[in-house]
Amino acid sequence: MAINIPFAHSPAHASGIQLLDYTTKEGQHIYREATAPLANKFDGEPLNLKPFLNRIKDKANQFNWLPMITYHDMLLTNHYGEITCMEVEEKVVIYLAANDRTAQNSDQLFHCISRSLMTEAYNKVANESECYVLTVNGEQINDGPCFLKAVIDSAYTNTRSSSAVIRTNLTNLDRYMDALEQNDITKFNDYIKAQIKLLAVEKLPVTYS
Repeated sequence: MAINIPFAHSPAHASGIQLLDYTTKEGQHIYREATAPLANKFDGEPLNLKPFLNRIKDKANQFNWLPMITYHDMLLTNHYGEITCMEVEEKVVIYLAANDRTAQNSDQLFHCISRSLMTEAYNKVANESECYVLTVNGEQINDGPCFLKAVIDSAYTNTRSSSAVIRTNLTNLDRYMDALEQNDITKFNDYIKAQIKLLAVEKLPVTYS
């Protein structure tokens, strides 16, 4: 007799919005996989923000987190320049108070991100813990989407503060060339390309697909 098995892209999708039972091996396995760090840790540098967010989006798709980090049909990993901290928090307090599957997903996302940050990047965001530690029903809870927003904003702040330095570097190319050994034109061209690429990161917080 054929068994009618419902289709799902992953175990997390198969369980839908049902609470995961962490007392079972299946629930514990999903939690371990969901909170595992990404293959490449994020150093907090603006230039590496987009690849980091692409990996977060891939994992969010695998573990059914996408609805949690979507605001007005906009995905946080794509439209983070348009989504405010207030919009993220307004959604957060609802599911954290409900103690539902989304609250479990939030915890998974938080630990996945925290384990995917290099020490310096983590410490910088940890200094802004008020951005992602919320008090709900008297309990302090680390929220995943708020933590993701804090990581993004931290990288973007670095971009804005460093853009002036980069522009100064580009206006002093003659001095850089004079300082190069034997006026190494290859290093000079590589330097220019690197500065322009870094400056382009200043435009990251816009919509992209």
